[in-house]
Amino acid sequence: MGTGGLGLLLSFVGRDVVSGFLRFDFGLRSLQSGISFIPVSIGLFAISQAIILAEEGASISQTAIEPKNEYLSGFKAVIKNWVTVVRSSIIGLVIGIMPGIGISISNFLAYLIEKRVSKDPDSFGKGNIRGVLAPESANKATVAGELIPAFSLGIPGGSTAAIFLVGMTIHGLRPGADLYSTNATIMSLIYWAFIVGQLSYLVIGLLFSKPLAKITKISNTVLVPIILVLSFLGAFSYQNSITDVFIAIVFGILGYIMHKRKYPVACLIIGMVLGPIMESNFQRALLLSDGSYLTFLNRPLSIVFFLITLASLIIPPIFDKAKKSSMKMEKMR
Repeated sequence: MGTGGLGLLLSFVGRDVVSGFLRFDFGLRSLQSGISFIPVSIGLFAISQAIILAEEGASISQTAIEPKNEYLSGFKAVIKNWVTVVRSSIIGLVIGIMPGIGISISNFLAYLIEKRVSKDPDSFGKGNIRGVLAPESANKATVAGELIPAFSLGIPGGSTAAIFLVGMTIHGLRPGADLYSTNATIMSLIYWAFIVGQLSYLVIGLLFSKPLAKITKISNTVLVPIILVLSFLGAFSYQNSITDVFIAIVFGILGYIMHKRKYPVACLIIGMVLGPIMESNFQRALLLSDGSYLTFLNRPLSIVFFLITLASLIIPPIFDKAKKSSMKMEKMR
């Protein structure tokens, strides 16, 4: 919760999306346009991991075991954890339908929810297969979900759907109610192309999983400089600004500290991504309701979401306290 709140605060840096006022820029011109999501992500996930790898030394994989072609074990893992796959797919599909949120949020959210409901959350990041199945199931479902508003309303749910929508427009396909009635043959071909594409991903994964797994045996002394150089280049090329490089470095150090203190980095990213969306819609709703906060509770669905949010804030601390008290009682016995 704390790191999510920090992400929200960081998303408010710069110019107000509705009023245009500058906030939290500390007189720095480079912060007037806000803190970009890309350099922050590079710092938190790439640079921080490079620091950790440099600290650990050796290589990512500490064992000398060669990867085996145990493909059936992967299929068995999916069947065994079908609840995780279904739950994460639903999460990804719902997020994909919502325009502007994207794959990154569905990845993090599915991972965090799966870790939250797990009986052994400490095993995530240390080989728990559900930590891989959850985000992968979610991001695949998100791509499919993004196409729903793209095909029906012409509103892309994410960057993938936006590019696809541009290609459709170039070929004279207009999204909307008439898309399937006037272009039924072409749409059926598109769906068949989706199926063939998924099968091709399967073939590529089966053929190249073994050689790609050997990357984990490369020494960290080789990987760390490459990661840092690519991170700096990626941060700079985003807006051709050296400020983004410094932002990436600062958040790389912050990500390293958060990793050591076991704070969830993904929550900070979710807060930063959802912050502008939440703020703009919040202010727009207040403008339409003449400043009345009751506008958020005037529909049954909004009341349901409000109660779910309230419960998610209240129930976890209660469970944590109950768990700690039960552990103390067991120790006393």
